[in-house]
Amino acid sequence: MHGSPCDTLTTVGLNDLFPKNKKLKLYYDKTWQTVFVNAEELKGRNAILEFYNINGQLIDRISSETDGSYFSNSSSFSSQANGIYIVRLSTEKEILVGRFVKW
Repeated sequence: MHGSPCDTLTTVGLNDLFPKNKKLKLYYDKTWQTVFVNAEELKGRNAILEFYNINGQLIDRISSETDGSYFSNSSSFSSQANGIYIVRLSTEKEILVGRFVKW
């Protein structure tokens, strides 16, 4: 039920661990089973994009250069189970973290 203690604890816990980041944009497309990752106003030139499942297991790691202060990537999640995934984008100067749900 909305507003129950469990709902409140879960919501508060996730938001505290993974606050929304305005620089990092994540969009999961169910039809394509693909997550689109975009970031702007990045500091640094070399980017490492990492995907983790909810248990903290690393699923994929991609190294790339930023395009000025922008980063863009699309990754297939067709072989992954439905669930919550954590995205970590790091450069030599900052780390951005977000999450998405595959359903």
